[in-house]
Amino acid sequence: MKKIIALSVVLSIVVFSGCASVNKTVKTDSRSQSIQKEPSPQAMYRYIDGVIFDLKENYAAALLAYQEALLYDSTSAEINLAVAKEYLRLGKIESAIRFLNRTLRLDAGNKDATEFIANIYLDQGKWDKARKIYKEILQNDPDNVSAYYNLAQVYLQEGDGEMAVDALEKVVELEPSVDQQVYISLGELYLKLERYDDAEKIFIDIIKRDETESFAYYGVGLVKEAKQDTLGAISYYKRSLELNNQLAFARERLSALYTSTGEWDSALNLYKEEIELDSTNVSAMLAVSEIYRKKGEIAKALENLEKIKKKFPGDFRPYLDAGRIYLDDGEFAEAFNNLKIVTEMAPDNFLGWLFGGISLFHQNNLNEASYYLEEALKFQSDSPLGNYYLGVLYSQKQQNEKAVEYLEKAVSVRPGWVAAMNALAGVYETLGTYEKSDSLFEKILSIEPENALALNNYAYSLSTRGIKLDRALEMVRKALEKEPDNGAYLDTAGWIYFLKGGYETAKDYLEKAWSKRQESAEVGEHLGDVYFKLGLKEKAVEIWKEALKLQPDNQSIKKKLGL
Repeated sequence: MKKIIALSVVLSIVVFSGCASVNKTVKTDSRSQSIQKEPSPQAMYRYIDGVIFDLKENYAAALLAYQEALLYDSTSAEINLAVAKEYLRLGKIESAIRFLNRTLRLDAGNKDATEFIANIYLDQGKWDKARKIYKEILQNDPDNVSAYYNLAQVYLQEGDGEMAVDALEKVVELEPSVDQQVYISLGELYLKLERYDDAEKIFIDIIKRDETESFAYYGVGLVKEAKQDTLGAISYYKRSLELNNQLAFARERLSALYTSTGEWDSALNLYKEEIELDSTNVSAMLAVSEIYRKKGEIAKALENLEKIKKKFPGDFRPYLDAGRIYLDDGEFAEAFNNLKIVTEMAPDNFLGWLFGGISLFHQNNLNEASYYLEEALKFQSDSPLGNYYLGVLYSQKQQNEKAVEYLEKAVSVRPGWVAAMNALAGVYETLGTYEKSDSLFEKILSIEPENALALNNYAYSLSTRGIKLDRALEMVRKALEKEPDNGAYLDTAGWIYFLKGGYETAKDYLEKAWSKRQESAEVGEHLGDVYFKLGLKEKAVEIWKEALKLQPDNQSIKKKLGL
């Protein structure tokens, strides 16, 4: 069986019976005739010395012997090839390539030299050069199994899964008894290409040949899971672990399935087994905390993370997971305390900066939040969440041009994200680019016709312009059906009724809005306007004064108060 050459250059000892003779052409009496050069005895003796040193694994001495052989016969392809191999053994790649090329100049069809050069290019990641040579090898030797195998590695590195499959299929066709790993690799490729029936067949064939091949059972489990056969997947994952309880990825998939079906204890037991096998497996310990979190047992999750912090003080991951749990629970200060440590221990960790910035944003620490979020975007500039929060942050700081830049990026990298679209539409509206804001609101409502925030914001935008008031009223009524006690929505409805001349109805809505949002100068101003229209001037002045306390630089209210 032909040996499969893996990604790294594989060197094997080749013992030659003697130095190759070389044909030379000379001219005699205007006629060419071929004469054969006799091998040099001195070269042969030193070549044999080199072979002996090779067998003793004394590669430096072998190289010296082969180089001495070249002094007596520099035209021997075999000696040049032997020198190249020794340089490869000693890690002198450039020197090896030089002697391999010399070998090919002396013997253009030398298969060993050609394959060695191709393997070096493969090892160096020079995919184009490696692919070209392997194809040339296969043109001359279409049954060369190792060339097909290595060509598959090139295609994999280039992301051409279909061509890699073709090459591996050729390997198993030419050499059915090839190493089991080749079949497994082919099965993995079928999975990656979503050729599930082909993948299942090859993994089942592996099991038929060897019922103890745990990875094949894992492979069938992956196929079953992809086909949404949860029970079948669980069965095969369990069997793979029975055969090899250290198959971590099978345990992870099985645990994920147990978690998805709410079988929390089964999922936890799997990771506890993993920790018993390896008490330094931090990933398994973190997985336990994650299962507790999904189970809703937050205190246990955090308690477990604290244990990990103490046992592995240099690992940032328990701080990251704790920060995310606190963030989800709205404990923003505690979240930041953990996430700040992440940025100190792992300054290149994107999530530490991102979630740290979000936790600061929710504490209204906008300046420091912007620093953290901008640091996050240095690592992932197209992060939708990072761009969204920075956009909202700058809109709150009334830096609307910068807000537009980030929010547009968030929407572009995550099309259809309604929250980002709502925020961007609001900024467009603030900037007075109503054509853009209206278009975006219409798009949001085509995606989510009942989105209360978009209904209200669009309605209010129309009302501030005094246009399409009937449609605006219809939209805000829909919003209030969803959230009848929302002060902002009540204010919008009241203001539209005010604009339509329905002052009594407007008063009812705005009084209720004021009771919900007494921190809003805008709602106070609207209520004062209604009171004034109804002739309740003293109440109007009283409310306007309260609104002015909330927003002392509000020129509109000052004008109404004659200030």
